[in-house]
Amino acid sequence: MNDKTLSIKEEAQGRQVVYALLGRLFERELELDEVLSIGTGEGSQVLLSLSEAGIAWNSANRLIAATNSGGESIVERLSVEYSRLFNAHNRIYSHASCWLGERPRLMGEPWREVLDFYHREGLVPREENIWLADQVGTQFYFASVLSGRVAQAGSARDARKSLEVLVEYLKTHVMTWAPRFLDKVAGDPRADFYADAAIVGLGFVEMDAHMLGIDVYPAEYEGQLEEVRR
Repeated sequence: MNDKTLSIKEEAQGRQVVYALLGRLFERELELDEVLSIGTGEGSQVLLSLSEAGIAWNSANRLIAATNSGGESIVERLSVEYSRLFNAHNRIYSHASCWLGERPRLMGEPWREVLDFYHREGLVPREENIWLADQVGTQFYFASVLSGRVAQAGSARDARKSLEVLVEYLKTHVMTWAPRFLDKVAGDPRADFYADAAIVGLGFVEMDAHMLGIDVYPAEYEGQLEEVRR
């Protein structure tokens, strides 16, 4: 296996753990073990690696500091913040269908398209989670899974093919809206912990898109994104 292939696989390993962390942060409310991971466990190592790479240094360190005691009170506080941001009447929509569809509704055409992609790649969500196929945390999670396929490829050819699938997925289903979602969360006055999470996520996503040659803000979606309902 040549040096270029090794580099592709090493980069994919990094993507795998970061996208997994972003999925954990935004898919649903955090549980105690997940808070502990961010404060003192695997999640904190990912955040430290990002800050050392110059990605949202202050925000990454604030996330660690906010969770390193891991108490139930922190879990409750983060749960309240998550609900206010993503579940309240004036929520920030966290589903692609609500950003890219003709109107903000769940399980629209973007949901169907990304679900078809999952099926094509043999990545079928559990039946009870089908409606979450285009939710931002779910999409980050599947980016982690696809990155893992690149990292674990047994040959240079398989690594390149898996990377092509990952790039297609990110370009078609993630970069079309997730950066704008993160930017909106980062600027919301209700957000504290999740503002820092969004800043870290946006810094990584923009860097990853640049590395992979993907347009973060595709022009064809500009009008739709500007009209997202609050």
